[in-house]
Amino acid sequence: MSQGKFSIKTYEDTGKAAGKLLSVMHTNHTIFWLTLAKNTHPQVFQRAIFIITLVLACITNQIYYNLWTFIFGSLTSFNGIFGFINMLMFVTTGYIIGFEGGFYYAKYIREIVSTKEIIDDLPKILKQFTYEVETISKPIKSDNELDKKSL
Repeated sequence: MSQGKFSIKTYEDTGKAAGKLLSVMHTNHTIFWLTLAKNTHPQVFQRAIFIITLVLACITNQIYYNLWTFIFGSLTSFNGIFGFINMLMFVTTGYIIGFEGGFYYAKYIREIVSTKEIIDDLPKILKQFTYEVETISKPIKSDNELDKKSL
């Protein structure tokens, strides 16, 4: 199909860009939770963890439900053994993805925030992953000024 259109170099560049994007997303995720933990009261932070995890769970549930019904058909047709197995598998895998995934995600967030050394070093981390814009000492000339000099 598309093997003739793209070279191996294109695939390598795509892989490198995707890896860099994942690394940046992981860093921004960690910085978000550390900043939220540093700037809020611990009780408010626990509520924020709960609400954000709940919203992510609802989004994941909607995606999961749409994929399931696209692949296996509607859940409302509860006729015979196939309908029962369909419903049983949907509920079982939904529990694993939803509850267990949310539980381990909240545990992971608490693990990130529990390290006080990282919270103290947050300005260093932010400085490391943010890029400073270089200031231009000379003003940029407009096209009119360049045209006058070239004439």
